[in-house]
Amino acid sequence: MKRTLSLICSFAVALQALLSAVTVSAADDGIGATYTAPESPAITYNMNLDWKYKEAPNGVTTPFKTAYEAVAKNGKQFYDVNYDDSDWESVSIPHAVNGEDSFMNTTRDSGGGAGRMGVFLYRKTFTIPESTKDGKVFFELEGIRQAAYVWVNGEKVGYYEAGISAMGFDITKYVTPGQPAVIAIANDSTSQGGNSNRIMFETVPGEEWGSSYTPDNFKTRFGEGSGYSWNVRSFNEVQAGLVYDAYLHIKGNVYQTLPLYNNLKTTGNYIYADNFDTRANKATIHVDAEIRNESAKDGNYSLEVAVVDNDGKLAYRFDAKAQSVPAAKDAGAVFETAVESDVYDEANIANPVGRAKVNTVDVTHITASYNAEDVRFWSVEDPYLYTVYSILKDSSGNVVDVQKKVTGFRKVTYDENQGVMINDKAVWLKGYAQRSTNEWAVIGVSPDWLTDYDMSLLKDGNNANFIRWMHVAPKPAAVRSSDRYGVVVVCPAGDKERDEDGRAWSQREEAMRDAMIYFRNSPSVLFWETGNQAISDAKAVAMSKLRDDIDPHGMRFIGARSTGKAGAANAQGQLNYEYNYAGTMYGGYAAAAKEAMKANGIMGPIVETEYAREESPRRIWDDFSPPDFDYVNKTLYGKSKLDGYDAHDQTQESITVSNVMEYDGYYSNRAGTGQSLYSAEAMMVWSDSNMHGRNSASENCRTSGRVDPVRQTKEMYEGTRAAHSDKSAVHIIGHWSYPEVSDSTYNYFDKTKIVLGTDGNTEYGYYKYTNNKLKRNPTKKTVYAIGSADIAKVELYRIDNGKETLIGSDNTAANSFVYQFDNIDVTLGDGVIAKAYDARGTELATDEIARTYDAVNIKLIPHTAVKTDENGNTTGDWRADGSDIAYFDVQVVDKNGNICALNYDRIDFTYSGEGVYLGGYNSGTGAGCFQNNAESAGLSNYFGGVKDGVSTIRKNYVYAENGTNRIFVKSTRKAGTFKLTASMDIPGMLPVSAEITSLAVETKNGLTTQMPSILPKGLSSDRPSVSTIAPLKPLAQKFTADWNKVVIEKEVDTNVYYTTTINGKEFNVPDKFRTRKGTPSGVFGPISLILDQLKADGADIDYTVDGSPLTLTFRRNGHTYTVTAGENEIRTDGQNPTEIVQNAEDIDGELFVNLNEVFSYMGVGVQQNDTDKTVNIVYNIE
Repeated sequence: MKRTLSLICSFAVALQALLSAVTVSAADDGIGATYTAPESPAITYNMNLDWKYKEAPNGVTTPFKTAYEAVAKNGKQFYDVNYDDSDWESVSIPHAVNGEDSFMNTTRDSGGGAGRMGVFLYRKTFTIPESTKDGKVFFELEGIRQAAYVWVNGEKVGYYEAGISAMGFDITKYVTPGQPAVIAIANDSTSQGGNSNRIMFETVPGEEWGSSYTPDNFKTRFGEGSGYSWNVRSFNEVQAGLVYDAYLHIKGNVYQTLPLYNNLKTTGNYIYADNFDTRANKATIHVDAEIRNESAKDGNYSLEVAVVDNDGKLAYRFDAKAQSVPAAKDAGAVFETAVESDVYDEANIANPVGRAKVNTVDVTHITASYNAEDVRFWSVEDPYLYTVYSILKDSSGNVVDVQKKVTGFRKVTYDENQGVMINDKAVWLKGYAQRSTNEWAVIGVSPDWLTDYDMSLLKDGNNANFIRWMHVAPKPAAVRSSDRYGVVVVCPAGDKERDEDGRAWSQREEAMRDAMIYFRNSPSVLFWETGNQAISDAKAVAMSKLRDDIDPHGMRFIGARSTGKAGAANAQGQLNYEYNYAGTMYGGYAAAAKEAMKANGIMGPIVETEYAREESPRRIWDDFSPPDFDYVNKTLYGKSKLDGYDAHDQTQESITVSNVMEYDGYYSNRAGTGQSLYSAEAMMVWSDSNMHGRNSASENCRTSGRVDPVRQTKEMYEGTRAAHSDKSAVHIIGHWSYPEVSDSTYNYFDKTKIVLGTDGNTEYGYYKYTNNKLKRNPTKKTVYAIGSADIAKVELYRIDNGKETLIGSDNTAANSFVYQFDNIDVTLGDGVIAKAYDARGTELATDEIARTYDAVNIKLIPHTAVKTDENGNTTGDWRADGSDIAYFDVQVVDKNGNICALNYDRIDFTYSGEGVYLGGYNSGTGAGCFQNNAESAGLSNYFGGVKDGVSTIRKNYVYAENGTNRIFVKSTRKAGTFKLTASMDIPGMLPVSAEITSLAVETKNGLTTQMPSILPKGLSSDRPSVSTIAPLKPLAQKFTADWNKVVIEKEVDTNVYYTTTINGKEFNVPDKFRTRKGTPSGVFGPISLILDQLKADGADIDYTVDGSPLTLTFRRNGHTYTVTAGENEIRTDGQNPTEIVQNAEDIDGELFVNLNEVFSYMGVGVQQNDTDKTVNIVYNIE
C-alpha cells in the first residue's frame, strides 16, 4: 500500500471520499456545549525545557565529526548515555546562541556583524510513561538552522540538513517506557558569507553524517554532496542552537500520522472546505486522515470529527463509516534521512526537474465530510479559527487516537477586476517582505508569545495584512500567529536568487514539498513561492504539480518573485497553470505577466514582492533635530553599495515620505483601478534585521524596517500605518520639540567628495565632512502629514496656551497620501494638531503632538505573556521555564508626563531576583559604527557623544532613543519575582522600579504537557459587518460629492514633475514626456530625447534607441550596455545584468528610465533638487 502521490492519487482520494468515506451520520449530541476531547493513547509533550548545552571547541573551523569528538570524556562521546555533562550549561528552548553576539558591530553586505556559527551540542534526559509500552514515540523539532544530527541512547537515529522545515524522528525502538532516555543533538550552523572556513554541504545518502563540506571557503571541496543555495548569511541569518519548539508525540500503534515528511515520510491529516456559499455561510468540511497501522493486525476503523468553535463549544460533529485499515507492510521502518538514495544518480543529476515525490510509508486514508451551516469563515478582517478533533476508533468503538488541529475555512479566488477574493470579497493585500529568520536584537529569537506580539503590531497596529516571507519557509510559530491575527502569508521553499540545476534544483523541489505538507492546513497561507528569481517553464510547472498533488483543495496560488524577461511570450510558460501568480520587484515585468496570463487564458494575482528598500535608523528624526541636525554618516556616491560606507542618507522624515509615495505606486494601480495590475504589495522589510546591510559604516544592522530590531516603532511605521488604514487616519511626521534658534543650534557640517577609486571609468567615493559649518532655518521648515485614502484635505494648527492657529492647509495630496506644509516655524507653540477632512469638509481624524521639555522622570512598563481564566480575567503568564522572555518599556518623560522626544541620555539599571537580565539595544552603536567611534568626534553627539565603540546589548545601561528604550529579561527555572530599577544622572530624578513574577512550570521525568504561551487575538463575539461603501478618494481618481451620489471625474495625474535643464539650458518637451519623480528615488525621464539634445549640442555619445520592446543600447569604454522597456536591469555586453530599482518604460514610443541610475553608466551627471523640483543634466562637451 505504499503511496506515491500524483494527480492520479489525488483523484483516487477524491473518489474514495465520494464513494466510501462520505458522512454516514451527523450527531446533534453536545452541539453548543463546551467540548472535551475523549481520552486516547495519544499525548503530546513539550520538550523545550531542561537541556544541557555546550559549544564544540573550534566549532567554526573543524569538520563536524571532529568538532563533537573534541568534547569526548573518558572514552565517551557526547551522545552516549553515561557521558558526563555536569559541566555543561543548563538551557531551555528557544536557546538563541547568537542573541548575545548579533547587532553588536557594523553590518555588512554579506549579512549582519559577528555571530558565532559552528557545531553546538545538546543533551536531554527524559522518561516516557510505562503505559506507552505498546505505542509509538516521535520526536519533533519544528526547525533548525542549518542541520540537526540526532542520537538517542547512544544510537544514531537520523539527520536533517536542509534547514527549511520541521522534522520528526521515530525513536520508538530506542527508548524503553519507564526507563530514562538521553536524546543528543548536534547542530551544525555553518553558513556561507560569515566567519566560517567550512561550509556544510548535503551528506550523500549512505555516507558518514556531515561528510560533505568545504574546508576552505569553496576553494577545495571534500565529499560529493551539493551545497544548499539558501545557506547564506546575507538573507538567512545564522540562528545557531535549538531555537525552534520541540515536542514528543506518544501514539498508539494504530494512529493518525504527523505532517513530518522529514524523516517520518508521512503527510498528516488534510483539512479543507469546499462547496462554499459565502452569503449563506455554508460549506462542506472535509477531514482526510492519514492512518498508519503498526499493530501487525488488519482491522476496521472509523473516524469521528468534532469541530469546536473559538469559545470551546462543539459546532459540528460528524463521522465516516468504518473501513479496513490493513497492517502496514513496513511497520517499524525508521529513516535516517528522507532524501532518496538515488538523488545523486547520474540520470537524476542530469534531469532533476519533477524528481521530488511524496513516497509515504504504508498508510490508509479515511475521509469524513460534512455539509456545514452557519460557518464563520476565516478572513483578514475576522481570522476565525476552529479546533478540529479527528478521533480514530476501532471496531469496538474504542478511541485509539485523537489528533487536534487548529485551522480556519475560507474561499480564495481571483477576479481580474477586483484582485484576490477571500470569501467572495476583494481584499487589497498590503504589508512587508520579511526575512523568515525574523530575528530580534538582544534575545536573538522570540518565544511564541512575542511572535504573536510582533504579528499584532503589524496587523492591529500598522494596519498591514500581508507578509511575504523570504526566501526560505517561515517558522511554524509565525504561521500559527498569522492564522490567529489574519495576516496573509507567502510561503517560499528555499532559494537565494537564481535558478538551479542538478541536485541543487531537486533540493528546492523537496523543500517546497516539505513546506506544503506542513503548512497546507494553515488558512493564512495563500501563496506558495517557488523561488526568489524566475525559473524555467518546466520547473515552474513541476512546482505547480507538487501543489496540485499535495494541496489540491487549498485554493492557494503558486508563482515566483519574478517571471523573468520582459514580453508576454517569455512569461507564458511560467504561468500556464491554474491558481498562478506573478511576482514583481519594483514593478518589473508586471505588464508582461498580465499579458502572458491573458494569452494563457488563466488570470492570477500580480504581487509586488520587494520595494522601499532604503535605510534609516530610528534615532534620526530629521535634519532639524538635535543633537546633530543631520544624519552624520559616510554617504557613498558612484556605487550602490560598498562595505565600510553608507548607501543611504535618509532621516525618518524623508524615508517615511518616500515609503508612502512608493506605496501609492502600487495602491493606485491595484486591481480594478489605474493600470489594474496589483493584488498585493510588500515593502522590504518589517523589522531592522541582520540581512545584507547597505549602511555599513554607520549602522549595526539593516535599518529598512518599520520597527527596530526590538520592535520599537519608527516614523516609517507611523506613516505606513496611516496610509494602510481602512479607517480615517492622519499622522504628522516627526515631533514638535525643536529648540529655539541660537548660535549652538541648527548647525551642521558641509561635505566634500573623497574619491576612493574608479569602477571602469565611473568614479566612486564618499562624502566627507569638512570644518565648514552651515546653518538650517527651522522657521521655514516643511512639515508633512500622512492621510488615509479617504482624506481630501489636511489642516495644520499650532497650539499656543490652548489656542489653535491655522498655519497650513493642503487639499492636493502628493501620491494620494502625503500632505505638505511649507515654511512652518517649528520653534513656536506648545504643540501642533493636524485635522483631516473628507471632500464634504467633514472632520474625520486628528493627530496632535505636544512640545516636550526636560526629563524629570522615568516610566517602567513591564510586559509578559497573558493568560485568561474561565471567567475571562487576564493575568501575567511569564513562565519559569528557563527561556521565556519578558520586557520592560522604558520611557523618559517630562513634567507633563509626555515622552521626551529628543532625549538620548544614558539610563542605568540594577536588578535582582529570579530572572536573567539581557539588557537593551541602541542603533548606531558597537564596533566600527561611525557615530560611535573616534572618527566622528566633533561631528556626532548622539548618546552623549560617547565614542567607545561598545554595544549596549548585555550591558547594565542603554541610551534613550527619542525618549524610549526596551529592556529584556529571561526567566530562570525557579519561579519568583524579578525587580528592575532604572536611574538617570539628572539632578532631582529618583530611581524607578518595577517587578514581574514568573510562574512555576512543573515537569515529570523531563516532560510537561504545558505548551508555550501565546498572545491570543481577541475576536468579536459576532461576525464583523463589512461596509460596501467605496471610499471617497480611491486611488488616482478624484471624487466630487453632491450629497446624494458620488460621481467619478477624470483620472487625476499624481506624478510629481521636474523642470529639466541640460547644462543649465532649459529643455522643453511635450507635457506627456516631462521628467518626473522616480521610484523610489531619482528622476524618471525620456532618455532618448535627452540624448538627442546632448548629441545636437555636440556630445560624443554612441547610442541607439529602437526595437520591440524598446531598448536603449549605448557603448562606453569598450563595453556595450542595454536597458529594455519592462526590465529593471542594465546588461553589460549582453550578460552580467545589474539590478536597477525602477523598470524602464515605453511611454508613447519614448523610453523612460531612472536617469540617475542609467546616466551614471554614461558619464552624464544628474543634479536633482527635490525642493525646487528641478533637475539639471550635466555633460562636459568639448
